[in-house]
Amino acid sequence: NMVFESYEKDRTIFQAVADAMKMRGRMFRVLDDTARRPQTYASVFLKSFVLGALIHKHLPDDERVGIMIPTSSACVYTFLGLQAYGKVPAMINFTAGAQAVVSTCQTVGLKHIVTARKVVQLAKLENLVAELEKNDVKVMFLEDMKAALTLSDKLRGIYGALFPKRLYKKTSGGKVSSK
Repeated sequence: NMVFESYEKDRTIFQAVADAMKMRGRMFRVLDDTARRPQTYASVFLKSFVLGALIHKHLPDDERVGIMIPTSSACVYTFLGLQAYGKVPAMINFTAGAQAVVSTCQTVGLKHIVTARKVVQLAKLENLVAELEKNDVKVMFLEDMKAALTLSDKLRGIYGALFPKRLYKKTSGGKVSSK
């Protein structure tokens, strides 16, 4: 009980990962990508800030955004990227079936879900995507957002890899409480 009480509870997962990087060092290997290449804290934050910027450009007014990506490095980048821009990531369990996913989206007020075309194709989620769209939940593909990537986004990602907490305070709009 004392361990729980002494733990800092009012911080996001993004802030906790940034704190872990501060303890371990930015070059500490923290996960492997889908090609089994090790990723450091620095590369995770770089990719998260870049991806977060892309999603934020397309969905600037959405507070909550669904993520329909299996647990992978891309899911980590998307989750942290959304938090970096003050958004609440909502993990979508696409194995629950169309009715459950649509109901969940309606209950929490999700208007948009981000995913990848490869995920939809490999998991055979075309019917789920159609059902979501039919119920006013727009499914956005990460591949389609890539065209909006700018040099400024890339430079911001580099800055974020070096100073994640400093950039987080700017990009999250001051929303530093956990949700």
